[in-house]
Amino acid sequence: MEESYNISMIMANKSDRNYHSIYRVLWVIWMLFWLIVPFRLIRPLFFDKLIYRKDPDYGYIPMNTEWFYACSAGLNSNGFRDIEFYPKKDDEFLILVIGDSLVYGQGLRIKDRFTNLLKNKLNNIRKTQVFNLGRCGANLNQNYVNAEEYRKKLNPDLIIFSLYENDLLIKKGMSDFSYPADQDVSGQKIVYDSSPGDTSIAYSQQVLGSFDEDTINYSMLLDLALKMPKDKTLYYLLTYWAPNANQYKLLNVFNQYGFPIINNFELYFAKYEKLDNKKFGLQISPKETHPNATANKMFAERLYQEIVSNPQLGFIKK
Repeated sequence: MEESYNISMIMANKSDRNYHSIYRVLWVIWMLFWLIVPFRLIRPLFFDKLIYRKDPDYGYIPMNTEWFYACSAGLNSNGFRDIEFYPKKDDEFLILVIGDSLVYGQGLRIKDRFTNLLKNKLNNIRKTQVFNLGRCGANLNQNYVNAEEYRKKLNPDLIIFSLYENDLLIKKGMSDFSYPADQDVSGQKIVYDSSPGDTSIAYSQQVLGSFDEDTINYSMLLDLALKMPKDKTLYYLLTYWAPNANQYKLLNVFNQYGFPIINNFELYFAKYEKLDNKKFGLQISPKETHPNATANKMFAERLYQEIVSNPQLGFIKK
């Protein structure tokens, strides 16, 4: 009888311990819920204080030197924020996406970038790999050089060449730029990229000035328009707000030279304008003005529409 009582006591104690263990686990989950969920919901409100240029998951390296070090997180052996590259496989449709910090995904987690979203969407149709060749601060000439280098190395089925209105700006002292670093002998001036501390107004003026026909910047655009490829290449004007004059100038030059270029204008007004936070638009935060996750969904959607409907791009088998 006593032995039966002891067994009952042991079982009761064991059950009690299991109950308390489960209770503690549930309590931890409950606390994490209330810590994490509000954080995710209001993260944009304090992104600039807690994450901006601090968190490697968002593409940053926490340094206090030049701004472009913010784009040095999670790089592969080729210097891009992606897995290691490999040449095209026979059973896989390979896409390379060329561009600057908008492609790199500054301020975004890798899974929220449009290149990763596009890969997931296309994989529902056929096996696809999308490599991200975004490099912060890269201009039109540097992107052209990257596109040609990796076209030869990886033999992709398609290259998506992203364009942005500031692609004509030239950064002082960069080594991989084939145009003069200072005043050209012909008297053409150079419009340089912004420096830390420049105001948004000053930056807008620099972008506008880069389209002046008497600048090296504009000469670069015309020179590249003569040699940039059209075969197996899609040119995509990345915009995440209503169109402006600089975007139309860039579009007009490419249209004049017969390039297959697409943009987001119709999709933005039809679907994404209503998701635009009027406080700072489809940007990550007031300081981190790169396109947010919603804008990247728009980029991926527009590219998906074009790739699956345009037989000339080779994705849909004839």
